Amino acid sequence: RIFCREHLAGLRREDSGMKIGTRVRVPASVFGTEFTIAHIHSIRPSTHGHGRSGEEIELYFADDHTTVIMPAATVNKWLKAKVPMPSTPCRSRTRSRVPISPVNPENWLYVGHPAIGKGVLRTFDGHPIKGCVKCWMPADVAEDDPALFHIVHDDGDEEDLEEEELTAAIAARVAAEQISLSETLAPATAEKDPGLGLSAYELERKANIEANAAKLTSLGLAPLMPKVRPLPREATSRRPSIPQAPSRMSSRLASKATVRYDEEGCSSMLQELPPSVPALQPGTKLELPAPKRLRRALLDTMTSEGEKLVETRAAEEPVMATPLSEDERVQAVTNARERYKELYTHWKAATEGGRADLKTLKQMGAEGSMVNQDLRGQTGQLPGMPTGCEFHNKCEMQVLGMHCKWLSGIDYVPATVSPDGVSYATAVVSSGGYEDDEDDGDSLWYTGEGGNDLLSSRRQTAAQHLTKGNLALVGNIEKKLPVRLLRYVGEVSAERSFSNRLYIYDGLYDVVEHKYEVGLQSKAVFKFFLRRREGQTPLRNNASAKLHQRLVDLATREGKATSRHLLALD
Repeated sequence: RIFCREHLAGLRREDSGMKIGTRVRVPASVFGTEFTIAHIHSIRPSTHGHGRSGEEIELYFADDHTTVIMPAATVNKWLKAKVPMPSTPCRSRTRSRVPISPVNPENWLYVGHPAIGKGVLRTFDGHPIKGCVKCWMPADVAEDDPALFHIVHDDGDEEDLEEEELTAAIAARVAAEQISLSETLAPATAEKDPGLGLSAYELERKANIEANAAKLTSLGLAPLMPKVRPLPREATSRRPSIPQAPSRMSSRLASKATVRYDEEGCSSMLQELPPSVPALQPGTKLELPAPKRLRRALLDTMTSEGEKLVETRAAEEPVMATPLSEDERVQAVTNARERYKELYTHWKAATEGGRADLKTLKQMGAEGSMVNQDLRGQTGQLPGMPTGCEFHNKCEMQVLGMHCKWLSGIDYVPATVSPDGVSYATAVVSSGGYEDDEDDGDSLWYTGEGGNDLLSSRRQTAAQHLTKGNLALVGNIEKKLPVRLLRYVGEVSAERSFSNRLYIYDGLYDVVEHKYEVGLQSKAVFKFFLRRREGQTPLRNNASAKLHQRLVDLATREGKATSRHLLALD
């Protein structure tokens, strides 16, 4: 049933021209401008809950990246107007969007009053009917007209109320909900006696007990099991605790092994003791803590009478990691490459062609042999990986710190970690999985992430959203930060790559601009224009990511292959 309902709704949308990514010209009466161009971002069922069925259209405005929800009937009316689309940019607008009402598009407003969306309760012929405030019309002082509020009731009827009537209807709704809440929370008990506070059953039981007790008394018999209340327990003082010598050790330290020091081991600390402390006798054996607490323990030991043993555990001093030099990082990258190749070859044979890359990534992470992990979030070049460096899969990139996402194409720093609260990308991989990419080598239009059927057809099946990696690339535009670009060369021979796949690092690219448009599969996608920075090593010949073979096969089968599809067949 769900499939049939959605299928019929899709047929109706196709007949009216409403598809994801369709351009819509919004009339001037909506936002008070000459015209406004938007794209259909999503189509979903109505969620107002007023008893009416229908659909809502989410419109996306690319000039200020805002969205607004409109009724499907209203958008369909705009599409049927067949007004030619302008070729010039639209005038800028504010972010507060005020949708129009189906009652009167010129005067009724959906926002601007606190009563919008509140529930009301009206009584008709003695029957209470609930409703909701849908929109309102401001008062016209010149015409001496009061403000009106459009109400949609749960039974489908509609009416307009003035402000006084609306206030009374909202108060009635609140009072009714409070009464309903108190009835729900009140316990379902039997009828109570107003005098004793007992139910009818409890009163009857008490009368029976008294009658039985009177009969036993008249027969000279006492109740078999009289109620006896226990005597209150006498307050007793706590047993005094045995005084113990105060200890300066915590239970955690006292339960650990002790460490012994001789006089020579304490010589450096003895020189710092005040002159008033008696000298330590030669040959005295002490059990003292680590140097962090040694001074305090020596004072306690030598100011007491006789020999005092202090038992504690030696606290390990933290070892501060020294930063690696440039040469050490280069050597670490070389060692990690060799280790990755060794483990990948092992797991490839052990899993018989399984995900040896993930197995290798997990093992190297457990070993602690991954490098440049302290440079995550750093843009620009990395040590030991110059322009033209080759990689065999994304897991190897993550092990070396070049690109730390083994599945996603955009490696970024989220806003929660970024110092200024703005997310940004550090590296991107053009893997040939998006048909909407336009790659010219020194520059390319890079398609954002999301909405791609990665596990099957590799085609765009849903619209993309300005989140995660897409939002991070927008942050690169604002911060003017470059990204490291890696391109997928394709499947190569085993002599060229031990994984039969090859990626090449082509240097730093600036994120210049972005746009939101309809792609080849009629889905809205984000596209980012990347331009290679000057002053780098000359780019290799034919530097363009090879299109995924699955996309090539589908386009060839459907007769829609372009020059890019045919180039991937070479």
